[in-house]
Amino acid sequence: MRAFQKDTLREIKRTLGRFFSIFLICGIGAAFFAGVRAASPDMRLAADSYYDEQNMMDIRLLSTVGFEQEDLDQIAQIDGVETVQPGYTVDVLTTLGDKNVVTKIYSMAPEETIGTDKEINRPLLIEGRMPEADNECLADALLLSSGVKVGDTLTVASGKTDEDIQDTLTTTTFEVVGIANLPIYNGTTRDNATIGNGSVAGFLLVPESAFCAERYTEVTLTVAGAKELMSYEDAYETTVEQVTSQLETLGEQRAQDWETDVIQKAKDELADAEKEYQDGKETAEREFADAQNTIDSNQKTLDESRETLQQSRQTLEENQKTWEQSVSAFVTQLDPSFTELSQVDAWLANLQTQYEQALDEYEQSKPFLTPEQDAQAQVQLAQMEQTIGQVSQGKQELENAATQLEQAEKQIQDGERELASGETQLKQAQATLDREKKQTDDKLGDAWQEILQARQDIADLPDCEWYVLDRNMNTGFVEYGFAADRMQAIANVFPAFFFLVAALVCLTTMTRMVDEQRNNMGIAKALGYTKRTIVSKYLFYALSASLLGSILGVIIGMQIFPKVIFDAYNTIYNIPTLYTPMYVDLASISVAMAVGTTILATLWASLSSLSHKPSELMRPKA
Repeated sequence: MRAFQKDTLREIKRTLGRFFSIFLICGIGAAFFAGVRAASPDMRLAADSYYDEQNMMDIRLLSTVGFEQEDLDQIAQIDGVETVQPGYTVDVLTTLGDKNVVTKIYSMAPEETIGTDKEINRPLLIEGRMPEADNECLADALLLSSGVKVGDTLTVASGKTDEDIQDTLTTTTFEVVGIANLPIYNGTTRDNATIGNGSVAGFLLVPESAFCAERYTEVTLTVAGAKELMSYEDAYETTVEQVTSQLETLGEQRAQDWETDVIQKAKDELADAEKEYQDGKETAEREFADAQNTIDSNQKTLDESRETLQQSRQTLEENQKTWEQSVSAFVTQLDPSFTELSQVDAWLANLQTQYEQALDEYEQSKPFLTPEQDAQAQVQLAQMEQTIGQVSQGKQELENAATQLEQAEKQIQDGERELASGETQLKQAQATLDREKKQTDDKLGDAWQEILQARQDIADLPDCEWYVLDRNMNTGFVEYGFAADRMQAIANVFPAFFFLVAALVCLTTMTRMVDEQRNNMGIAKALGYTKRTIVSKYLFYALSASLLGSILGVIIGMQIFPKVIFDAYNTIYNIPTLYTPMYVDLASISVAMAVGTTILATLWASLSSLSHKPSELMRPKA
């Protein structure tokens, strides 16, 4: 037996080329099998490590109406939620050279969480530094192909004509201070957009303070215990699913709260505004009607006063005409040449002088007058005195009438002035009323337009709906998982063909070796060695070559093939580091298959030859 072992060792030394061929073919087969099959779990491990290092979100929440602090508080109370991070996003048109591309702007984590375990979706900085001011940003590494570099200034604008970007952002220009990758974007695929060409070219990451929106647009969160699990395994999905189901229930409740607290409240406020508008309108119409009635009443009074004045004026003119006729008759009776009442004064003065002279003459001549003369003189004097009295009285009456006419004229003129003043005041009051009515109508019109706009705004209010998205809704995550699955499918089939080729090569090699050893096998069999002893020589030969080759092949294959495959895939994806642990079960299977196929080929070849008689073995094969 010992001599047989020495012969086996001499055979290995003598046929070292053949031994190395088996060593090499088994090593290559094992390396290929183990390396290709290890590529898929290595890819998953590398991705999971990257996601854990960057604290990638487990769940992302979107809402048609955004999120407020109360939403965040209720989300944080859900069993299994570890960290909650609200944020803002907006799709914008970004000017790159002579073209506009769609980019998605994300807000960074709150300043107090940056650099801590509570920062979700931590960016992986490739170049530059993190933003510090509101007008600084990190740019997507994918934008490097569009010419973006550190130090560039990017101008953004809203892609919708009815929206102002400054309602969302505090600035429209950002300086690129760094280039980074985000774990939510693993690969070259980005989101869809509702502006531009409908496809996002890359992301920009800005400080949270660069946003001025009232409500958060998204919430990301991590699930307790999920980081310790492999992302692409069922245990991870089960853990996350327990939280997503609770979030979906909360979303339904918050939708009802939105209907009650927001939409119904807005409708109630609108109803109050409409009632206030209607009450104000009716009050204004009533007050304006009262004011107009007062003006119309005053106008009627003025019209009546005007008619009275006109009648008074007509009466005055008639009295004036009568007075003038009386004066004319009075003065012409005294002297046909008289035309004015003032001429009567001279006539009376002359008559008075004549009377006085006649009286003096009478007094002087009285002693010499006969009774008849005396009586006649007294009659003449009495007539003169009576004439003076009658003329003076008539003149006085005419003068009094003139005075009355003047007073009446003055009263009429005062009345006309008061009437003119009243008409002016009434016109001013009407103008003021018209102006105030127009101003009130304008205000009421504006208020009505606001009510109509409020109606439209309420009609446009979206129904509250939450979208609970886990990692399986992330394109990069899913595509990378599919890539690893495809690699696994390839590893399940392709290496088997290579092992079949290796088995055929080993079979051919060992068959040729056994054929060359037919004479020695016949001699050994003739000398009484058993089949087991004779076969053990060739089995040891095959076992040592295949075992050593497959072990070395597994060690090398698990390091080289995953790296080659990972680098090929990483031209699309952006996982930074590959981890290549040794999988004992996979290594054992690879070695066992390599050794097993070689041993089976050797057994088949050896036993086939040993089935013949020694004499037949010692003769050359026909």
